[in-house]
Amino acid sequence: MVTAPVQVKKCDYRGANPKKQEDARAWNLAALKIEEWINQAIQAQQQEIHIYKYEEIAKNTGYPLKMVRDICFIIDCGGTGFIAIRP
Repeated sequence: MVTAPVQVKKCDYRGANPKKQEDARAWNLAALKIEEWINQAIQAQQQEIHIYKYEEIAKNTGYPLKMVRDICFIIDCGGTGFIAIRP
């Protein structure tokens, strides 16, 4: 179980390949927006414990499910989501 603030996986590519640099920037922008949404949702949650599914996060942020799953897996290593405790 987790509580806010939650941190998600970021890409730390520092090479010279412009394509990989752009991919890393896009990934990190998505990670930042997903992280912000998750932390706001946890802060606003009314229940003591809430299960956040990756599908719910993808739907609310507009990012593909696979990307959300890859970015968020580090939070609680859940296959379909994670459990958060109200702060």
